Amino acid sequence: MQKNYHIEKIEGPRQLKSSSDSFLKQLAHDIYTGKVFTDRHITKRDKKDLGMIFLAFGLLDMIERKKFLEQKPGLIYASMEKQAPRGINGYPCFWGFSYISIPDSIKVDQYYRQIDGQMSQYKSHEPVEYQS
Repeated sequence: MQKNYHIEKIEGPRQLKSSSDSFLKQLAHDIYTGKVFTDRHITKRDKKDLGMIFLAFGLLDMIERKKFLEQKPGLIYASMEKQAPRGINGYPCFWGFSYISIPDSIKVDQYYRQIDGQMSQYKSHEPVEYQS
């Protein structure tokens, strides 16, 4: 007999593990230089396209999405090297994504602002649009 559904007990949210400071600094640097695309590069008006930009997120079923959101991700990101050949509404598309916790995303924001402050003396480099 074929099963048409799968019932799964939803466990409580898992805590995301903290990343090392060196990783977070490198992530902030890669965001600043445009090597990494994040959910913060997406305007509020286009947040509805998150599942089309990060395709793996869009393909999560209701239970998987609930589990993911219960972890309270602070930042969703992907390497620009791994973008799909097509984009959506001016944004790149990615087959997969990574994410970090809210406290780690706050640290990335701080590192990003430090880099931006240090680079502001060089007028030839404009940072990638990023909403911290």
